[in-house]
Amino acid sequence: MNNKKQHYTTLIKTEAKRLGFLSCGISKATFLEEEAPRLEKWLNNNMHGEMRYMENHFDKRLDP
Repeated sequence: MNNKKQHYTTLIKTEAKRLGFLSCGISKATFLEEEAPRLEKWLNNNMHGEMRYMENHFDKRLDP
């Protein structure tokens, strides 16, 4: 990991800990090809409850 990435990773994780989060993870924002069918099924089964942004922005969730 380069210095800049490491700096921001540490900064974010430190702040998360300060705010009381038990854990914090960082991942790449890449297209979720394998997860797409499962997420679509999950949404079609109304498992997202009142989280309307999940269905309204399905494409953004798959490819941030």
